Amino acid sequence: MRLPLSPAASIDGLCRCGLLLVALCLSSPLQALDPGRSPEDYVLDHWGISAGLPQVSVTSIAQDRDGYLWLSTQGGLARFDGNSFSSFGAADLAGYDPSIQDRIWADVGGRMWLATPRGARWIERDRVVAINGLGAQIGQVYSFANAPGGSVLIGSDRGLHAFTEGPAQALGLADVRVYALLVDGQVIYAGSDEQVYSIRGGMAEPLAAGDGLTGVRFRQLTRVGDRIYAGSTRGLFELRGTELVQPPWAESLADISIEGLGSDRDGNLWIGVLDGLLRYHPQRGLERAEAGVDDVRAWVTAFYEDDEDNLWVGSFTTGLSRWRNGWALRIGSQRGLTDPFVWSVARGPDLQPWFGTATGLWRIDPEGRPVPVVSTLSLPNSAVYNLFFDPAGQAWLGTRTGMALWDGS
Repeated sequence: MRLPLSPAASIDGLCRCGLLLVALCLSSPLQALDPGRSPEDYVLDHWGISAGLPQVSVTSIAQDRDGYLWLSTQGGLARFDGNSFSSFGAADLAGYDPSIQDRIWADVGGRMWLATPRGARWIERDRVVAINGLGAQIGQVYSFANAPGGSVLIGSDRGLHAFTEGPAQALGLADVRVYALLVDGQVIYAGSDEQVYSIRGGMAEPLAAGDGLTGVRFRQLTRVGDRIYAGSTRGLFELRGTELVQPPWAESLADISIEGLGSDRDGNLWIGVLDGLLRYHPQRGLERAEAGVDDVRAWVTAFYEDDEDNLWVGSFTTGLSRWRNGWALRIGSQRGLTDPFVWSVARGPDLQPWFGTATGLWRIDPEGRPVPVVSTLSLPNSAVYNLFFDPAGQAWLGTRTGMALWDGS
């Protein structure tokens, strides 16, 4: 199923973070969100209240069977077609009683589910429908998951439940809040207070997780390749065998509340925190992705990867954003460029981009890193406004106070 969302690609996505200085055309095929590239090289599109979002806090994201993107916000539900938002409140959906705790989810068939403080519901056309056995008696619903055989698992503050057709069935953990669910083959993992449970053959066993977890909530579970990760109110954990451990690369997150956890088809792990967005991939380690808008930090809470391999990100503070590969690399301070002003660009004798800045002449090495060539001390004026290579490979530099010739030595 392909999204009906129009591309809505904006050229300002290339310069929004203020780091774009030189664009390099790519000749190799693009991956969805290439883990070999820095997060600053992705194109970021953003939608907020000014674009029609009913409320800035996006708490969950899902896609229906028609390809529309649905969002839960603290001001009701929204449906997005790529160009505009349709808002849904109590007056728009019969049976809908909005709550800031509502979360939206789509099962494998594209049916839309709504998690509420009073059980689970379906969204069908212009109404919200109660589900037999999944009403107020199961309390607050936190999570859903697709299970083998087409059934849906529901986690609530009164345990784990399953629904196929007919009344829902309680599966156990009756006195346990189930914040997160993940199905891995025949095993169900359930995140709860101070524990993650492994459920196999109807038997629930807590995973070993060490000491010091008093008051910790395991609120997210996701899989990246053959690894399973759990996000908690006190750091990130990885499942190794029957034990949860904090991997060495995540030690800096040990005292940080994980607000959202997601993954994509290229093996990236996306981590939402109170003050932004992080990405982990074994090739590059843990990196911060600048997700703020207009100097507002992004409190990232929700992720969804669509069929076009775009990553949609929901934030409490900045609304909805879409992350995707672009056809440019951003060469800025994060790659080692010391000056933000680029005045001139030319292809050098090594077939790599060379450019003049306010502090001299630079070139890009084969790894995409900026390398200084001629410093300000060797120039009539520090700003290289014009750059030209003659047939001999010599560089002619035009500055504010005269010309300079670089002969390669």
